[in-house]
Amino acid sequence: MRLAAVVLLSVFCMSCDKDDDAPGRPVDCSATLEQTNWEGTLIRNGETFDIRILFNVENSGCYTINNGDGAYSFKYIHTDRVVEFNYATLITGSWWIDSRTDNRMRLLEYPMLNENYDYMILKRIYK
Repeated sequence: MRLAAVVLLSVFCMSCDKDDDAPGRPVDCSATLEQTNWEGTLIRNGETFDIRILFNVENSGCYTINNGDGAYSFKYIHTDRVVEFNYATLITGSWWIDSRTDNRMRLLEYPMLNENYDYMILKRIYK
Protein backbone atom coordinates (compact mmCIF):
# COMPACT_ATOMS: atom_id res chain seq x y z
CA MET A 1 0.00 0.00 0.00
CA ARG A 2 2.80 2.36 0.92
CA LEU A 3 4.57 1.63 -2.40
CA ALA A 4 1.38 2.42 -4.34
CA ALA A 5 1.09 5.77 -2.54
CA VAL A 6 4.71 6.66 -3.36
CA VAL A 7 4.26 5.72 -7.03
CA LEU A 8 1.02 7.70 -7.26
CA LEU A 9 2.63 10.75 -5.63
CA SER A 10 5.61 10.51 -8.00
CA VAL A 11 3.37 10.38 -11.05
CA PHE A 12 1.34 13.33 -9.77
CA CYS A 13 4.47 15.43 -9.16
CA MET A 14 5.90 14.66 -12.60
CA SER A 15 2.64 15.67 -14.27
CA CYS A 16 2.82 19.08 -12.60
CA ASP A 17 6.27 19.84 -14.04
CA LYS A 18 6.33 22.79 -16.48
CA ASP A 19 7.53 21.48 -19.84
CA ASP A 20 8.51 24.12 -22.43
CA ASP A 21 8.01 21.59 -25.22
CA ALA A 22 4.43 20.82 -24.20
CA PRO A 23 1.98 21.52 -27.01
CA GLY A 24 -0.13 23.75 -24.78
CA ARG A 25 -3.84 24.52 -24.61
CA PRO A 26 -5.85 24.88 -27.82
CA VAL A 27 -6.42 28.52 -28.76
CA ASP A 28 -9.05 30.01 -31.01
CA CYS A 29 -7.24 30.60 -34.31
CA SER A 30 -8.78 34.06 -34.53
CA ALA A 31 -7.16 35.10 -31.21
CA THR A 32 -4.85 38.06 -31.72
CA LEU A 33 -1.25 37.60 -32.81
CA GLU A 34 -0.27 41.12 -31.72
CA GLN A 35 2.79 41.33 -29.50
CA THR A 36 3.72 37.67 -29.87
CA ASN A 37 7.07 36.20 -30.86
CA TRP A 38 7.55 32.82 -32.58
CA GLU A 39 10.41 30.66 -33.85
CA GLY A 40 10.60 27.44 -35.77
CA THR A 41 10.94 25.90 -39.19
CA LEU A 42 9.80 27.20 -42.58
CA ILE A 43 9.55 24.73 -45.45
CA ARG A 44 9.50 26.78 -48.67
CA ASN A 45 9.80 25.30 -52.17
CA GLY A 46 11.39 22.19 -50.70
CA GLU A 47 14.03 24.15 -48.74
CA THR A 48 14.18 24.27 -44.93
CA PHE A 49 14.84 27.52 -43.06
CA ASP A 50 15.00 28.54 -39.40
CA ILE A 51 12.60 31.43 -38.92
CA ARG A 52 11.73 33.88 -36.13
CA ILE A 53 8.61 36.02 -36.44
CA LEU A 54 7.59 38.97 -34.27
CA PHE A 55 4.03 40.27 -34.62
CA ASN A 56 4.03 43.89 -33.44
CA VAL A 57 1.01 46.12 -32.95
CA GLU A 58 -1.01 47.73 -35.71
CA ASN A 59 -0.58 44.81 -38.15
CA SER A 60 3.18 45.12 -38.60
CA GLY A 61 6.04 42.84 -37.73
CA CYS A 62 9.43 41.50 -38.71
CA TYR A 63 11.14 38.18 -39.27
CA THR A 64 14.64 36.73 -39.56
CA ILE A 65 15.80 33.72 -41.56
CA ASN A 66 18.54 31.29 -40.47
CA ASN A 67 19.63 33.63 -37.66
CA GLY A 68 20.55 36.23 -40.28
CA ASP A 69 22.03 39.60 -39.51
CA GLY A 70 18.99 41.59 -40.56
CA ALA A 71 15.29 41.55 -39.88
CA TYR A 72 12.74 41.87 -42.68
CA SER A 73 9.69 44.03 -42.02
CA PHE A 74 6.18 43.09 -43.09
CA LYS A 75 2.55 44.11 -42.80
CA TYR A 76 -0.07 41.50 -42.02
CA ILE A 77 -3.83 41.04 -41.84
CA HIS A 78 -5.15 38.35 -39.50
CA THR A 79 -8.74 37.31 -40.13
CA ASP A 80 -10.12 34.18 -38.46
CA ARG A 81 -7.81 31.34 -39.62
CA VAL A 82 -5.89 33.30 -42.27
CA VAL A 83 -2.76 35.45 -41.92
CA GLU A 84 -1.98 37.51 -45.01
CA PHE A 85 1.68 38.64 -45.08
CA ASN A 86 2.45 41.64 -47.31
CA TYR A 87 5.85 43.09 -48.24
CA ALA A 88 7.45 40.03 -46.63
CA THR A 89 9.53 38.62 -49.53
CA LEU A 90 10.00 34.97 -48.51
CA ILE A 91 6.69 34.61 -46.64
CA THR A 92 4.45 36.94 -48.67
CA GLY A 93 0.99 35.49 -49.23
CA SER A 94 -1.96 33.92 -47.47
CA TRP A 95 -1.17 31.39 -44.75
CA TRP A 96 -3.86 29.19 -43.16
CA ILE A 97 -3.62 28.56 -39.41
CA ASP A 98 -3.89 24.78 -39.47
CA SER A 99 -3.53 24.41 -35.70
CA ARG A 100 -2.75 26.68 -32.77
CA THR A 101 -2.24 26.35 -29.04
CA ASP A 102 -0.87 28.87 -26.61
CA ASN A 103 2.66 27.52 -27.29
CA ARG A 104 2.58 26.24 -30.90
CA MET A 105 1.23 27.23 -34.29
CA ARG A 106 1.28 25.55 -37.70
CA LEU A 107 0.72 27.68 -40.80
CA LEU A 108 0.06 26.31 -44.31
CA GLU A 109 0.33 28.37 -47.48
CA TYR A 110 -2.57 27.88 -49.91
CA PRO A 111 -3.37 24.33 -48.75
CA MET A 112 -6.51 24.17 -50.89
CA LEU A 113 -4.70 25.02 -54.13
CA ASN A 114 -1.58 22.89 -53.88
CA GLU A 115 -0.98 19.48 -52.34
CA ASN A 116 2.74 20.31 -52.01
CA TYR A 117 2.09 23.42 -49.95
CA ASP A 118 4.72 25.31 -47.96
CA TYR A 119 4.36 25.44 -44.19
CA MET A 120 5.73 26.83 -40.93
CA ILE A 121 5.87 25.01 -37.61
CA LEU A 122 6.36 27.58 -34.86
CA LYS A 123 6.91 27.61 -31.11
CA ARG A 124 6.01 30.70 -29.09
CA ILE A 125 8.89 32.51 -27.41
CA TYR A 126 8.29 34.23 -24.08
CA LYS A 127 11.28 36.61 -23.91
